[in-house]
Amino acid sequence: MAFMFFYFLSHAQSNDKYKIEYVLDKSESFVERIDFIDKNSSQVINSFDVVERNPYNSLGDEYIRLNEYHCKVYEYEKLKQSFGLDYFLPTDSRFLGNDAPKKIIIKSIESFPGVFTKGEKNTVITYELLSYNIAGEIIGIKSSIYILDNKGETYRKYEHIDSDCRSAQISPDGKLFYFLYGGPIDHNFNEIKKEGLKVIDIGNNEVIVKYQPENGLMNKPFFKHGKLFIVTKLPNYEYEYRVYDFHKQIVLIRIFSKKERGSFVNIEEDGILAKDESGKITKFLFETNFKKEKL
Repeated sequence: MAFMFFYFLSHAQSNDKYKIEYVLDKSESFVERIDFIDKNSSQVINSFDVVERNPYNSLGDEYIRLNEYHCKVYEYEKLKQSFGLDYFLPTDSRFLGNDAPKKIIIKSIESFPGVFTKGEKNTVITYELLSYNIAGEIIGIKSSIYILDNKGETYRKYEHIDSDCRSAQISPDGKLFYFLYGGPIDHNFNEIKKEGLKVIDIGNNEVIVKYQPENGLMNKPFFKHGKLFIVTKLPNYEYEYRVYDFHKQIVLIRIFSKKERGSFVNIEEDGILAKDESGKITKFLFETNFKKEKL
C-alpha cells in the first residue's frame, strides 16, 4: 500500500472578491478541479484541472493503468530509455553512485495529487512522483508544485523537487512558501531522505531556510505573531523549538525538557507559556531564554 499524499479540504474558501470551490470527482474521493469564482458576477473566471495539469501524466504513452486519482501507473522498463534512474530517485539515494546495485531496482512508478491552501492569497497544488521496487516498497520520491494566486493564475512553479513535500503552506503575507520533507514515509518506516524543513522566498525563488534535525520527529510548522515555528519531538520527551524571525533575520532556539515544558499553554508576542509537571506556568522569553542564530 502506497503512502497517501492527498489532503482533504473544505469545499469552498473565499476572500473579499473571489471564491474558491473544490470540485470532487464522481466518487467524491479527491479534488478533481479547482474553480475560481468572481463573487460579484458569480462567474467562474478560471479553473485548475488537477488531473490534466499533472506533469507526471505525460512521462509516456504506455502505462499499466490509472490509479484511483486518475494518475498513470508506469512500468519502469518502458521509461528507462527516456529517463535515467536519477530522474526518479533523490540525489542522495543509496541506489545511485558508484557503489549502487547494478541491477535495475525500480519496478513501477506512479504519481498522486495533493491540494493545499493557506489564507486568502494563494492556493498550493503539489504532485508527488513515487517509485517502487519489486516488493512494492517506496524507494524514491520527487515533487512538482504550483502556487496559484486568488484568480487561479500560476504565480510560481517548482518542477521536480528532489524530495517529497508535506505540510506545504504559504506565509500569511504571501511572501514565503514552506514545507516538510523526508522522514518515515510508509508502513515499514522506510526513510527515503532525512526529514527536514525548507522555506522558499516566493519573490526570488531563493531557498532561505533548509534545516534537518539530527534526530526526532518534526511537527507541522506554523506562523504565529509574524514568526515561523517548528517543533521537533526529541528522544527522552524533550522538545526543540525553532522560531524563525525573518524580519530580524534570526532563528531563536530552545530545547525544553519534559519537566519544564510539561504541557504547552500559549505563544505570545514575546515568548512561550508552558506548564511544568507541577502545574506551574512559566513564560520563556524569546529575548532572554532562547539562543539566537543568524539566518
